[in-house]
Amino acid sequence: MKTYLDHSDPSPAVQEAIRLCTTAYPSYSGRKFSVRVTDRPINLRSSWDGGSRDYYTLIDLASGRTSPRLPDQSAFDRPVRGLDAVTLPLNAAVVQHCIFQGKDHGLTLIVGPENATQFLPTQETLPDDQITVLTFTRRYKNTYGGRTNLRFVEAHISTGISQSDWTQAQQSLISSGHLRKNGSITAKGKNAAPDTY
Repeated sequence: MKTYLDHSDPSPAVQEAIRLCTTAYPSYSGRKFSVRVTDRPINLRSSWDGGSRDYYTLIDLASGRTSPRLPDQSAFDRPVRGLDAVTLPLNAAVVQHCIFQGKDHGLTLIVGPENATQFLPTQETLPDDQITVLTFTRRYKNTYGGRTNLRFVEAHISTGISQSDWTQAQQSLISSGHLRKNGSITAKGKNAAPDTY
């Protein structure tokens, strides 16, 4: 499960997650942060492949100290034994810096379930119409292939939501900070919308 963090969210959990991320990568100046919770082993191999690469830094949650960065590899190196399935020790996390196809996708704090709640924003419950707007805003571009108002059209086909209910929910979400004024979704909105409908 991946949760997006809003840099302007003043909650202690969010600010602590961002602090740990920037402790691991102090030269990072972007604003893309997230937390991923997993109980599975993590593949920590790091090499360039098609303009993409992930970098990883281990961090001790009790002290906030980072370990030396994991060994760099080129695409031609032999794999570093054991890096393809690392189980996180208790009270440790990994900070991932993702470069995907040449674009910086930000920093992600990867933690186990036992440590997750201290880094996650409070989960909120929204009305069904607002969840529908967020889900289809997250899933679709509003204009594509000559079609316009695509988000509403697809939502109406799937859920039966009316144009007036869509517009009212959209306005409420702009006021609450789940959507921007231009209708694009914020980190708060991504977290409130399920990945699948």
